[in-house]
Parts: sequence; C-alpha cells; structure tokens
Amino acid sequence: MTATIRPGIPGEYVIRVRYDVKVLSVGVTCYSEAKLTSANSERITGFERSDPDRPKDVGCTGEEATVTFTRLDDGRLGFSSQDESGGLPTARLSRVDGG
Repeated sequence: MTATIRPGIPGEYVIRVRYDVKVLSVGVTCYSEAKLTSANSERITGFERSDPDRPKDVGCTGEEATVTFTRLDDGRLGFSSQDESGGLPTARLSRVDGG
C-alpha cells in the first residue's frame, strides 16, 4: 500500500491511498481518498471512501471506513482501517519522499 498525506484541515480530503492486493493469484489495485477528521503530533484519522476519480477493480470493497495513521517509536507509521469487508487491514509504513 502507498499512502500520500498532505496538509489540510478537518473536512478536507487530504489522504490518498493505493492498495495493491493479490486475490487468487490475480493482482487487484484499489484507490481511496480520506477526509481528515482529526490530527495531532501522534495520530491522523480520516474517513475513507473509494476515490471517485480512479477506476475500481473487482475485489475492492467500495466500503467507507475510518482509517488511522499512528506514529510508531521506530519512526514509521502504523496504519489501520475499520473496513470490515476488507478484513480490517493494518500496515507498518515507511516514509518515501516523492520528487
């Protein structure tokens, strides 16, 4: 998964996520965007939906869910989603500066 988080205020869509999943040996790519609900120095929380500007593969849930990014002690971000249809995904993310 790849997440891009930009500065913003609550209510703005500031998070974009690309999920790359393999289902029965078939690659599936799902795109979402999330509206910022809260943020502080340790945690960012958003409300996610399918990105309306991107195609939706078969296998993407299309569900709306709360997503949380939490600063970890090792400098990475922990990710969790409340998307039950998607299996409540979690991840540990490393920062990559885009250019």
